[in-house]
Amino acid sequence: MKKIKKDNEDYYAIYGFIAAALTILIHYFLLANINLHPSIHVAIGILIFFLVSAIISSLLAKYWNKKY
Repeated sequence: MKKIKKDNEDYYAIYGFIAAALTILIHYFLLANINLHPSIHVAIGILIFFLVSAIISSLLAKYWNKKY
């Protein structure tokens, strides 16, 4: 029987939580006091989330794959 290599992608919940928390903190400290249209605030928040998510995911994937 051939062994199936399982990808260890159990860190998705961890990096999602970290990315959401960092996005909220960045938005609160850097963007909350700027007077912009709410749609622009949402767009900037989503962009920040995607950037933080990508960075955290790549770093955590390297660490997770070394550990497991």
